[in-house]
Amino acid sequence: MINIHDDFGEFEQEARSMGIESDLRALLNLDFLYFFQEESYVIVNLRDYGTEPNNVLILSAEKNILYSQKKIEEKDFKLFSKTMKRPYGESTAVSIIILKRVLENYSERFEQINAQIDACEEKSVSLEEVERIARNLRKLTDRVEDYLDIMLKLEDRKVREVETAYVKYDFHVLLGTARHLLDRCKSHVAQIVGLRSSYESNAMLQLNRRIEHLTLVVLRLTAITIILMLPNILSSHFGMNFIEQMFELKWPGFYLAVTLTEAALMIGAFVYFKKKGWL
Repeated sequence: MINIHDDFGEFEQEARSMGIESDLRALLNLDFLYFFQEESYVIVNLRDYGTEPNNVLILSAEKNILYSQKKIEEKDFKLFSKTMKRPYGESTAVSIIILKRVLENYSERFEQINAQIDACEEKSVSLEEVERIARNLRKLTDRVEDYLDIMLKLEDRKVREVETAYVKYDFHVLLGTARHLLDRCKSHVAQIVGLRSSYESNAMLQLNRRIEHLTLVVLRLTAITIILMLPNILSSHFGMNFIEQMFELKWPGFYLAVTLTEAALMIGAFVYFKKKGWL
């Protein structure tokens, strides 16, 4: 028997009728795939990226119940009509169907992340955006790895409620698709590292440009300060009482000569700093 619920309260009530007293509602708060095996039943929660991410499956010899918001119709089971007549055929069929739906959801999530990575390569984005995409990709990679772990348990026939020999082709297609998706996730992790390195290189280049600009500003300020200091140093003599000691101050035209000297020094300093590129 297979019963599918979209209301968790009804699902929980039916689980209790099967003798399962565990706190199933706690599974809804777990942000990872869950697998628990007892002698008479198996509990699996395959979380995905849907509006309601939980897909809780309880398998046993007599009854199989599923909580999921995914639309599963009778036609989905028709492909396994012969399988469902065999021992553990119903549990095998519902397991393959929900495993397929969850893997499709993971593939859709990967394509979304892949599109975001491509967009980052085409335009400049913030480091925070790159890190956000990296976190999402790592989370998806972890989920696909957990998904593969469950698939490998099934392949090794560690779960009697899922007889993979009944659905060899479907199972190996799922297994191969999951492995391929994991490989793509890992290769895109390297792509994210490249994006981060590119961002850091651009940030370093911009920093170097700012430093060069600030250095040029400091050089110009230094040159201007020196040029302005020259007349101040020379003109300070005008206010000093050196007349008794410096008889040349009494010479006609001396102050004019000092002024011309100041102008010549300022022009000379300006030309010198201009050649050095400070101005």
